[in-house]
Amino acid sequence: MRFPNIEKASINDLLLDEKNYRFSSAANQQACIEKIYAQSPSSFSNMMSSIAEDDLGELLLVYREAENAPLIVVDGNRRTAALKVLHNPDLSPTPTLKKKAEDLLSSTKIDFDNIQIQVSSDKQLIFKTVYERHAAGKGVSKIDWNALANAKFRFDNKADDQDWKAVALLMELVSQDDPIIEFVDSSKYSHDVFRRIVRAAIQKDIISRALFSQTNMRINKSKKSQLANALKLSKAFLNYMKDGKINLSRNGDTYADKGKVDAYLQQFIIVPKSPSNNDSTPEASTTSGSSGGEAPDDTKHKSENNGSNKKTKLNTKKPVQIEKSEKIVVLLNNLNSGKLTSLYNSLTSLYFNTHPSLICIGAWAFFETLSRNLGANDQSSFESFLGTKLHEWFPADKGKKKSMKQSMKFISEEGNCNKHCEIYYTVNAAPLANHFQVLEPLIIKALEVLVSKKASD
Repeated sequence: MRFPNIEKASINDLLLDEKNYRFSSAANQQACIEKIYAQSPSSFSNMMSSIAEDDLGELLLVYREAENAPLIVVDGNRRTAALKVLHNPDLSPTPTLKKKAEDLLSSTKIDFDNIQIQVSSDKQLIFKTVYERHAAGKGVSKIDWNALANAKFRFDNKADDQDWKAVALLMELVSQDDPIIEFVDSSKYSHDVFRRIVRAAIQKDIISRALFSQTNMRINKSKKSQLANALKLSKAFLNYMKDGKINLSRNGDTYADKGKVDAYLQQFIIVPKSPSNNDSTPEASTTSGSSGGEAPDDTKHKSENNGSNKKTKLNTKKPVQIEKSEKIVVLLNNLNSGKLTSLYNSLTSLYFNTHPSLICIGAWAFFETLSRNLGANDQSSFESFLGTKLHEWFPADKGKKKSMKQSMKFISEEGNCNKHCEIYYTVNAAPLANHFQVLEPLIIKALEVLVSKKASD
């Protein structure tokens, strides 16, 4: 038994945890009651009825640092708050609740002086128990906390959590006593939405990855300018949520799916300057497919330069277009499909810096057309249809299949968002250079099947 020490205490001796994970912090005991009540007034009221008519239920888990030290309720704060209101209706946050507490007191007998509690001075053991009950997830949790309470607990105890960065930013705002935290404490706040936005902002490098130490799971506060920028952005995200412009409601256009989040973050992306004059109109200076997916390089780096001691530099030129595959070109010529040939020629001729949205839509159209030619029905997306073909065509190569699925997902999502979202558009299509290289074996196999089918017809 983890907590063999079971004691009895009076309700007046039990203190609510003013750092309860259900809210950011509370100034005093009355504030604790008000914040717990505000999270769900109906649940609080029902809990009072349940306690009055039945009992307190599971034993309260209480931390006591040393003998005669205060008794702080760590697990069971909602029940304790309800019991305190029953004991003293004047603590009620509303007149209606006060009237209910008085009615329950007059009709039932409650022992406020002999409340059974489990007491421990081992904070780590208490945290472990609370973690298992509320924040462990994966089938271990017995009692649900909201997403923010879960995340804050996991953050404080450095549990393995990919979304700890969102909580870290919130905790920084709390430490600065920023007014926006009032919204975070309210029932209108959705931590699921906030962490989706923060996660996407970090992936897009709108919030710098260098700000976060993955080893310590904490913010690197020496990065002062990056921290200031991240907090400014976080407040902007929270105000956008506060205004009701993004949430988990599927009514209207406010649902926080990938398209909505990406479209919102578009305004924070710093668009890189256009390439030099030689690169800004590459169509006029290079032939299709000659660049090999890389920007033209007029300089040949050598380890020796006329006897000088200059070191060879890495070629850091970024791809400017999708590389044309000779194997794919040959197969398209054999297939003689006007649409597929036209799409592929456009995709490998346009440049990322001038036509990013068109390229993404074209990539989506190319794979959709390829799928329809292979027999996909109108209700099946190319991502789903070709995903099943991967198992048939590449049965033994798990790594290759995983990479191809990821590339198809990118093309599908970018294409759909560009086509259907009223404000979203692609700024940087450069990832398509790599995705088409990854998917080249799949395209070749699909075209081989189509050419073979054409020959047999």
